[in-house]
Amino acid sequence: MRLPGGIWDKLGHRYESLWTVDALLSVLRGEAVTLTVEPHGSDGEGVEYYREFPDCSREFFSAKRQTTGNVWSLAELTCPKETGRSVLGDLLNHLGDSSSKHRAVFASGTTANKLLRLCEEAQRAKNSAKAFEDAVRGSGDLANEAEKYLLGRLNLDWDGLWLRLRRLHVDGCTEDILRRYVELRVERDLIQHDGRPVSSAAARQILYELVYASFGNAICRDDILKHLAEENLAPRDWSRPTPDDENLGRRNRLYSEDVEAELIQSQTILRKEADTIIKALSEGTNTVVLAGVAGMGKSCVIAQCLRAFSDRGIPHLAVRLDAQASATSASALAIDSELKKLDQ
Repeated sequence: MRLPGGIWDKLGHRYESLWTVDALLSVLRGEAVTLTVEPHGSDGEGVEYYREFPDCSREFFSAKRQTTGNVWSLAELTCPKETGRSVLGDLLNHLGDSSSKHRAVFASGTTANKLLRLCEEAQRAKNSAKAFEDAVRGSGDLANEAEKYLLGRLNLDWDGLWLRLRRLHVDGCTEDILRRYVELRVERDLIQHDGRPVSSAAARQILYELVYASFGNAICRDDILKHLAEENLAPRDWSRPTPDDENLGRRNRLYSEDVEAELIQSQTILRKEADTIIKALSEGTNTVVLAGVAGMGKSCVIAQCLRAFSDRGIPHLAVRLDAQASATSASALAIDSELKKLDQ
């Protein structure tokens, strides 16, 4: 059942919901075990959701589309609300002590530059809170703000701050970029049951219906698969042939069959040139030119390469330029192509 239009307009286009759909896809792909949106109790304080991973660690996620200024300042991130809590205080509280493996993400369309700098210093000082403190104190005004807002308002010492910031990731991604990224992930990860591509907007709505119906409850991969099946969607299996794959295979077979039809008693003579080409392409060479006079077996070498690509599951497409037009030279082919454009 589709969400009412007003609710979808409110939820489906929010910055936070795009991140949520992205997190749901990570569960579908097996990167995370479960996703809990709007968690109940203290687990949900100040976060949109958390993901749980195979090692039982959690990643708590806080998304804020933008702030009133150009960037998020440390003062704004730690400013107490009516509840006495703050944006950054809530997020860091989820990280626990040194024995915790939990992580956190702060995402916003407007960056939090100073928080990002502090996280980077904490991550560079891998084994020492003192090294972190020294690095921050050597950075001028950043030290004063860290002491005033992070240590003062959040009741942390340098050790506690270092332990938490090492496990905090700051992501500055605008809504337009995020929406395009999620659209690409949806198109990559999902497909209709009949093999046709999905509409990214429709698929996002379908995924968010599951989220809307599961607030406060852990969503696992089986839940997602069941919901998708009810909507005639499924995860895209890149190992299975798609209509495009079938078209490629047909074109390649036509090329090989045309060449092999001229073989004497249908016997192929294995040529070392084919092995050289395959080796060069496998090692990253972008272009290989096979040159020779007519009748030397160039087409047979290419056909041998195509068979090797098929056996190894390497995507490929064979195109015969002499079969694309009546042209018999490169210059004539270019002219023929331009004429076709004019006709269109």
